[in-house]
Amino acid sequence: MRSGFVTLIGRTNAGKSSLLNYLLDQKISMVSHKQNATRRKILGIVMNGQDQAIFIDTPGLHDSAKTLNKLMVQSAIKSLGDADAVVFVASVFDSLENYEKFLSLNTTLPHIIALTMIDQASQDKLFQKLNE
Repeated sequence: MRSGFVTLIGRTNAGKSSLLNYLLDQKISMVSHKQNATRRKILGIVMNGQDQAIFIDTPGLHDSAKTLNKLMVQSAIKSLGDADAVVFVASVFDSLENYEKFLSLNTTLPHIIALTMIDQASQDKLFQKLNE
């Protein structure tokens, strides 16, 4: 049996909670059109035979002067220390600025990028984003 921790990280409303709910085939993480719906880390375990991946759904990364928002962002960044790998979740409509900010955290963890909301984008927009 093998197991590992995978942190889902990205800006607010990027689709981290929706991705976790999809992977689990259960609604355990709240999904809302409003920003900052996820206020603390939420763990979900995905089994594949005897192997398991423990996904950590985090609050969204964003700039704010409010103390609560700063604490939520710190919680998301701290969850990187608990992870074996990272999934950076980004909307197909987002600029690369959020990904560049993630890279500036200088994490040595392996990561992949998951593009969300591709069903709402034209094929040209999707290929443009993949090319970026």
